[in-house]
Amino acid sequence: MDESSIASTDESSSLEKRTTSRLVRQNRVRIAIVLSLFFHVVLVAGLIFVYVPRNTPGQLSDAQIIPNRKTTDGGAKPTPGKFDSQNAKATIQESVQAHFETSIAKPNQEKLEDLDGKLQQLNSLVDKQSLNATVDVIAGALGIAPNQYQEKSVSSGSTFNPDTAQLIDVIKSQDQTAEFPFVATMIDADGNRSQVPLSESEGQVAFETFRKMKQFPMAEGLYRKLVMPMLQRLIQTNESEAVP
Repeated sequence: MDESSIASTDESSSLEKRTTSRLVRQNRVRIAIVLSLFFHVVLVAGLIFVYVPRNTPGQLSDAQIIPNRKTTDGGAKPTPGKFDSQNAKATIQESVQAHFETSIAKPNQEKLEDLDGKLQQLNSLVDKQSLNATVDVIAGALGIAPNQYQEKSVSSGSTFNPDTAQLIDVIKSQDQTAEFPFVATMIDADGNRSQVPLSESEGQVAFETFRKMKQFPMAEGLYRKLVMPMLQRLIQTNESEAVP
């Protein structure tokens, strides 16, 4: 092999290493942002229980899902009068924001218990058809796309895009004594996946949250259709506001 070929090979290898290093950094930055918001938005998703009619299948209108209006102290109170579409959307937005704000100050263990209780309620009192219909209405009110992170076939030429990546699972690694005892699986909007090692502090809460969600049949659909798009929009909004 001549000197020019060797130089070309070395340059190509160096470029590949820099590209890989940049992707790893992007993934870790992204996952740090996701984890900082993840638990709160998962908890906010539990608010959906307020709006889902108990065991009432069929398509829902905006007015049908406002029998109870969430208060800032976590209670529910009847909302008098009829709601038009715009008022219904505003009510949903206000409820989600209020629930988000009150959940932030709670300790992690309390959040896990709160999430567990809401998932048990959904599993025992709500049918899948009602849940899906209500998620679609709430997603519309929040301006997010519920199908953004649904399962899809991945084209052979596509590459993982950290700019749209969200957490899809967290598991314990093979070596529990390692520096990174957890492994996060990220999925982008095109269905490509990537794994990112997590430290104890990064991974424990996310691992417990996914473990709880796996116990309930409807939780994954709720997470994919509502929580992941909410996280993606929050991150994109923060990124755009940070640009001078």
